[in-house]
Amino acid sequence: MNDRERPGPTLERCARVLGVKVEQLRLVGEGANGLIVTDGSGVAYKFPKNRIALQSLKEEITYTKKLSHVLSVAVPEYLLVHLEQPLGEAFCAYRLLRGVSLTPAIYAAFRQRAKSQWTLQNCIGRYSSIFLRR
Repeated sequence: MNDRERPGPTLERCARVLGVKVEQLRLVGEGANGLIVTDGSGVAYKFPKNRIALQSLKEEITYTKKLSHVLSVAVPEYLLVHLEQPLGEAFCAYRLLRGVSLTPAIYAAFRQRAKSQWTLQNCIGRYSSIFLRR
């Protein structure tokens, strides 16, 4: 059966897989690769949307465990990994990280600030080189 014949994760399907009512779940984020929900317990449940996302998630879990010992930032602590299930039912669970989810609006604002800073730094660099030559 291909991905199109088997429905991907929806809030309703996530609730069924997790054995809870839909009303108990809150959407944390959704992208091209997956759906992340929480039940309010401080745990996030990540459901991949396709085979590529499933493989990437397996690799992410492997590398996250290795990198968590050397990074100074918080990384997900995976509590459950059920990626052998069919798409739409395959998921992993990890403790929610504190912070703000990266939204398109936040990303756009960041890119605009970064572009402005680069332009300012570029101008300062050019002008300082002119004055230093004198």
